[in-house]
Parts: sequence; structure tokens; C-alpha cells
Amino acid sequence: MVRCHLQGKAKVTEISLRNGSVVDCRGCSYETCLHFGEKGDCFYGGVMVEKVYPAVRQGDVIVLVCPNYNDAVSANITAFFNRLTALFRKEEAAFANKEVYALVVSGYSGGDIVAEQILDAMNCNKNFILPPYFALIETANDPKSILRNAGIEDRAARLAKYICM
Repeated sequence: MVRCHLQGKAKVTEISLRNGSVVDCRGCSYETCLHFGEKGDCFYGGVMVEKVYPAVRQGDVIVLVCPNYNDAVSANITAFFNRLTALFRKEEAAFANKEVYALVVSGYSGGDIVAEQILDAMNCNKNFILPPYFALIETANDPKSILRNAGIEDRAARLAKYICM
């Protein structure tokens, strides 16, 4: 929905973190995390090191698509936040030049809570730029029912416009 409005204006790399593809941080010691982070690596490897870290390094913008299952970001998004710590140790200054946007979809309510968690994790904790209007927060109870939300295409186009500014 947002992506179609980015065509020809931005290069998009999509990385899926669904189905347990990202292992959460299990709390390495500070020294261990720092050791791996200085190499742009993480002890737990996997999709974070193979795909996410290179994409974060190369991109100017990160767009998170976040379902809201229970007034919280999903476990995989939480793991993403946690595992960025190793890269942050080496790329702190670069993170400060990257923007974060989000599409938050809730079944009933709580999208604002999820947006706040993104703000806390990516801006306050990891130093990313959080532009005004960074989140498109929608309610959709069934798969693809978001497409029936009145004005959704206009809001998606507006978010894409902000992303490309």
C-alpha cells in the first residue's frame, strides 16, 4: 500500500522477520556484545547479521510494519530492536542520520501504544531520527480488511511522501 507510492522514488529492500526467523538477544555480557559489535556482527548471527545489518547500514530510512497483537510490538520486532544494539555500538553516529517510519495495524486498539514503543526503542534508545508523522496507525480486524478503511490510500500516499522528503 505505501510501497506502491514509493516506486521510482526510493529503492526498497524488504526483509521479513516473521515466523521466528530472528532469534532474540539473550543478554551477552557487555564486553562480548561490544566485541561483536565492533566488527558489525552479533554472537547470534542469522538474518540480523546476514540481511538486516547490511540493509540498516546502506539505507537512509527504515519502515517497520508492525502488527499489534496485544498492545505491544511483536516478538520478532522486539528481537529486532534488541539485536540492533550490537550494530549500534559501532554505527551510533550513522544511526543519528537515519529516519524511522512505521505502519502499525491493530485489531481493535492500542496502535498508539505500539507507536510509542517504536519511538522508545528506535529514537530514545538507538538514536534514529523520528520525523513528524512517522507512524500510520490503522485498525483492521481481518486479513486485508485494512484495504476497506476509508481514506487509507490517501494516508498511505501521505506516509510515502514523508518518507521521500
